[in-house]
Amino acid sequence: MNFAFQRHKRLLKTDDYSSVFNFKRSLTGQYLNISYKPNQCNHARLGVVVAKKLFPTSVERNRIKRLLREIFRLNSSQLKKVDLIVRPRLQVRSIKYTALQDDFLQIVERIKF
Repeated sequence: MNFAFQRHKRLLKTDDYSSVFNFKRSLTGQYLNISYKPNQCNHARLGVVVAKKLFPTSVERNRIKRLLREIFRLNSSQLKKVDLIVRPRLQVRSIKYTALQDDFLQIVERIKF
């Protein structure tokens, strides 16, 4: 089994992001806000949006993106066929990886179509 975060598991185009946001379904956890939409692929796809206003330095933004991509990469085989856009909340700054992973998995479990 290949656990790499492959290109076909990413949301790459603006149209992909727009279609998820226009679907208007989202769930909020303690640290994350996840917008979602069912897709026609055989796997889940991920997009990450980190606001410059909340996280002004690129070091912070890149760290958060790396953590979220890693969580998705390790758990993508368990996810439904869905497009996800993950937006971290300000509380992400002071938490550990395990807390972020638990929050992500709890939110994803609540996704219903």
